Amino acid sequence: MRLRLISQRGYQDARLPGTRTLRNKLNALGYRLRKVRKCQPLKRIPETDAIFEAVHRVNQAADRDEGVLRISLDTKATVKVGPFSRGGYNRQGATACDHDFHAQTTLTPFGILLPQTGNSHLWFSQSKVTADFMVDRLEETLAQWKLDFGLHTLVINPYHSKYNPVERLWGVLENHWRGEIIDSVEKALGLARSMTYRDLKPSVRKVCKVYRKGVSVAKQAMQDIEARLERTKGLEDWFIKIVPQPQTG
Repeated sequence: MRLRLISQRGYQDARLPGTRTLRNKLNALGYRLRKVRKCQPLKRIPETDAIFEAVHRVNQAADRDEGVLRISLDTKATVKVGPFSRGGYNRQGATACDHDFHAQTTLTPFGILLPQTGNSHLWFSQSKVTADFMVDRLEETLAQWKLDFGLHTLVINPYHSKYNPVERLWGVLENHWRGEIIDSVEKALGLARSMTYRDLKPSVRKVCKVYRKGVSVAKQAMQDIEARLERTKGLEDWFIKIVPQPQTG
């Protein structure tokens, strides 16, 4: 309103009415602050049924084929480290702060679940969980998977909660440490190590490497990567096969 008075009515700063005067005038004209309705998330798109049918088909084929390993991966919401309430009942009777003041630090959990076996891997980072972070975690585990499963192909289920089994792992973790006061990094790691999913304890590690957000791939490098991608017709954004890079020499 102040800007319009200046640009359209030629007011100078010395002649401009104060904030309270403007508010009273606007209220008298029937203008009042109103809550803005939140945007509704897109619940369904035309490809939804085809996407889920393809998910079932790809997963079933992966579970049947030797040398093909299906994994489910995702990050969990960042956890504040400090004397904060997490809901639930604390078995030691510890009391949390009334307010969430500045956290000592934060931890972002990243997890990989093998749906067929129930084995799981959890990493906790005080840095950003970027695409580079995720690739590094996959590279950490590939060698062992090759030994255990004769692995030559990975099928990765990321993101969508309904068909991403790792979300059940997060649910178990949340129930396990609900009510606990996570006031140190060691406490968070210890609680994660003591949980079980399908009677198996997860592998739990802390990642100390710092990852930066906003790191982009050069245009030519991205074109080279795109040349190795095979996209399912009609579902190009959701189903991508990465063709191995040809061996040279």
